[in-house]
Amino acid sequence: MNLWTFKCFLKNKSGDDVVEAWYNDQTAEVRAAFDSAINFLSQQTRWQRPQIGTLTEECSGLIEIRFKAGRKQHRPLGCYGGEKVFIFLLPEVVEKDSKFVPKDACAIAKKRKDIIDGDKDHVQICEFES
Repeated sequence: MNLWTFKCFLKNKSGDDVVEAWYNDQTAEVRAAFDSAINFLSQQTRWQRPQIGTLTEECSGLIEIRFKAGRKQHRPLGCYGGEKVFIFLLPEVVEKDSKFVPKDACAIAKKRKDIIDGDKDHVQICEFES
């Protein structure tokens, strides 16, 4: 039984799920590492490092899920959306030389957070295999 619910940001009300699009475009290795991270987190009563990071400064209010696949440090960004609910806002973020790629990742994620704060139709339960 999962303790957490994962929701995905929709680019539009037609249902373009940003996580599904990203996930389907990944290698089997990245998908497996992502699935493993989500499976682990879904069973935890409390999230903490090293699996997640609570971001500060220009990224304040955002959470990163942390996993490695290949030589990349993946850092999907999201936020809490209620008790035991995590909302993915920007799945394609990686960390390189202690910086996020894309460099405007936090700004994009925060803009998406503002959208869902005003319109809950921009999120749905994630349907990835986890």
